[in-house]
Amino acid sequence: MQIKNYNAGEIVIDEGQDMGAFLWIVLNGQLNKSRSGDVIAKSTCIGEECMTIGQGNVMDEPITANKPSAVASISHNEFEEALGGGFNKISDVNQADTVLRSMNLFRRMPQATRMRLI
Repeated sequence: MQIKNYNAGEIVIDEGQDMGAFLWIVLNGQLNKSRSGDVIAKSTCIGEECMTIGQGNVMDEPITANKPSAVASISHNEFEEALGGGFNKISDVNQADTVLRSMNLFRRMPQATRMRLI
């Protein structure tokens, strides 16, 4: 993860940026989409949807800092490393575990044992 400080008017995410490559989190300050004027407030995540489905979508307009701002960026690889694997794989395993827990036969089985079945 990288944290970068931006001055008012600086471009934080450029037009054409692959949205699946990073997840951005506004830690401080305020951003806005340059053309639409949409405001992006503190504690907002940018790119979380694209991060979970992978690369391919691009930013359609630049995002700039309205005032001094701090933004964290997490690469797709760092995101998957923190999860312990690809998002789709992890969510599939979670769904399979939920199904196994709902079955009477597996309900009391320790999670580690259920995970070996998946």
